[in-house]
Amino acid sequence: LIAIPVLITTWRPADPVPMRQRRAFGQLVRAARKLYGSEWREFIPIALTSLVILAGVQGLAWLFGVLVGETDVGGLLGPAGAKAPIKDVITSLGQPLGFAVGAGAVIAHLCLLDRGEEAGLLASYRLMLSRFWRIIFGQLAVILLTALIAITVIGIPIAIRKYVDWTFVQQEIIFNDRSIREALGSSSDTVRGKWWWTVTVVAFFWVIGVAVGPILTFALIFANYSLIVVNLIASIVYAILVPYVASGRTLLYFDLEKRLEGRAPVPRRDWRRLWTRRVPSPQPG
Repeated sequence: LIAIPVLITTWRPADPVPMRQRRAFGQLVRAARKLYGSEWREFIPIALTSLVILAGVQGLAWLFGVLVGETDVGGLLGPAGAKAPIKDVITSLGQPLGFAVGAGAVIAHLCLLDRGEEAGLLASYRLMLSRFWRIIFGQLAVILLTALIAITVIGIPIAIRKYVDWTFVQQEIIFNDRSIREALGSSSDTVRGKWWWTVTVVAFFWVIGVAVGPILTFALIFANYSLIVVNLIASIVYAILVPYVASGRTLLYFDLEKRLEGRAPVPRRDWRRLWTRRVPSPQPG
């Protein structure tokens, strides 16, 4: 499914400026890469910030493992799997937190560029930190809500749909200064009517941002590296990809806004009608 748009798309031109323009799938992928190349002086330090957060969460997980007896002080890796539930739970928060902070700083940088304002590293972090808690909890809310829906098994298709609907929560918070609840609704409004186009691009960047690390980890296990080195390399690769994924999603956000210009908004579906029994209207006489 991911290979199909790669084979049939248009790749040129792929100029990242202006950012607000309609693009084909290939143009989005290349424009995000070029945007990374032109703004690498700001994006690389942001990627290192994500790496620091990942390392901090890993260290916190190890410390908790030592305190509760799940990790042997002499063995940094400690027990694995079901023997280290607290450590695993804390470790699982590393990627969402690292992505939320790193992506938030990247989106803030692109927001300043879009407004024509000073877009240095400090200015980007200043804008991101002014909405820090909404950015963090907004991203965690998307993960938690979709996980709660998916855990029912029969709700997995709904969870996938809502994950795509809520892709632009961070963009709505940073660009439009919305609350978390407003950002969830506005993101859904942006995607409505263009869901299949959105899921095509989101799936590609999801594979790049989420699946590359585990795939690389699996490959390096057979290269006689210790698990610490393998995890370190995977974390570095993940952190470096955060600005690329965030840039790609933001360009998709601009693309959808341009597609919606001049069109009547697609009305929201009233789910209450599904649960409301229809009462036949009285017949005259």
